[in-house]
Amino acid sequence: MSMIAFTSTDTNAGTIYVNPEHVVYVVNQENCTSIGTTVPTKEGAPWAVFVKESAEEVCKKLRSHT
Repeated sequence: MSMIAFTSTDTNAGTIYVNPEHVVYVVNQENCTSIGTTVPTKEGAPWAVFVKESAEEVCKKLRSHT
């Protein structure tokens, strides 16, 4: 399992790591990028993380690990 480092928009979280095999979507938001994963929230929706990298940067990192 490979994990990719991203910078969280939550300054208290710092660096977060995402398994590229679990990513189901990448969405460019106004000031950040959201990464949806197959890990469900308690409501059953895809768990999303919000990162400072652009959607293009996220996709490039994800492609380089597949």
